[in-house]
Amino acid sequence: MCRRERTLSTRSSDPVWTKKHNKTKTKAQHSAPLAIKERYRPLEPEWLKKAEELLLRRSQECFKEERKAVESQQPLDRKSKLKRLDIAVNDGLIRIRGRIDAAEELDRDLRQPVVLDAKDDITKLILTHYHDKFNPGNHATVMNEVRRRFWVLGLRSAVREIAHRCQWCLVRKGTPKTPPTGDLPREQLRYGEPPFTCPDGRTRVVDVRTSTGLIKRPSSKIVRLVSQPTVEDKIAEQQRGGPEQLRVAGQEDGAKHEGEDVGDAANT
Repeated sequence: MCRRERTLSTRSSDPVWTKKHNKTKTKAQHSAPLAIKERYRPLEPEWLKKAEELLLRRSQECFKEERKAVESQQPLDRKSKLKRLDIAVNDGLIRIRGRIDAAEELDRDLRQPVVLDAKDDITKLILTHYHDKFNPGNHATVMNEVRRRFWVLGLRSAVREIAHRCQWCLVRKGTPKTPPTGDLPREQLRYGEPPFTCPDGRTRVVDVRTSTGLIKRPSSKIVRLVSQPTVEDKIAEQQRGGPEQLRVAGQEDGAKHEGEDVGDAANT
């Protein structure tokens, strides 16, 4: 059965593709690019500094009791982490008072570093930034640069923890692992023969396990221990005698040699 294609009667051959869209732009469309540009404004240094101060104050919320004690000029609690530090509150931040305040040419953060706790999340982000900044450097370099601005409680352990979590450090310090070796073929597993031989099929050196470790010994000095004696071993034992017979024969030979030595001495 033949099916014909039905189309709508149109005046032009293809009005969809030949139609021109010449519409006038409105004021909103003209001002759209300007609005997009105004949406992204450059950050001023003052704003960045103020945002940093707000984050540091948020990080120092774990020292609420110490802040109240310093502002009220009261001694700190004995169990406080800042008991052994000479601290002061300046511009809403807890800082350490040092002995170089007279050096005005130095930065204020270097003269009075901000006190932070290593367990705080903001402090961890700061330490991660310094760790990545020095690509990643050793612990001493990172700690030295951090102490130029901040006094972090538990800094060394925190820097080590960040280094252990750094993927770049893990890849750099990682060691390749030896793949598991396959099973030996049946031809190399014959009874009484070492499995690893030279290309010519002969074994010249064998590793012997002792109490002190592995020792390499020539195969000519290796004797295979037999757990159960065979028929050939029993026949050879009967021919040469048992252990008692060998001991008695050895004593007789020794006495005979002693008598010969005494006779030779008397003749001389």
